[in-house]
Amino acid sequence: MTPDIYGRIPMVCESGLTMSKVSMARLMMHILQNDIELLEIYTFNNRYPRCQVIASFRIKPEQITEFEEVTKGKLKPPATIQLN
Repeated sequence: MTPDIYGRIPMVCESGLTMSKVSMARLMMHILQNDIELLEIYTFNNRYPRCQVIASFRIKPEQITEFEEVTKGKLKPPATIQLN
């Protein structure tokens, strides 16, 4: 994964985030306090409380463990497509 000019790499969080006040507040406060770029955020089914939230970020590698501890979300590299 190639970092951008600020040393950040793209990562995706597909588990651990829910659409609850506590989960979203933890996520947004951590993003804003640590200069993490939020690329996309998507709710799986917003008609139901506490539904799954999927988000993608640009984050520095040294911030990943703290992000996972604070937000309870699990980060992984985004899926890539390789053409023959």
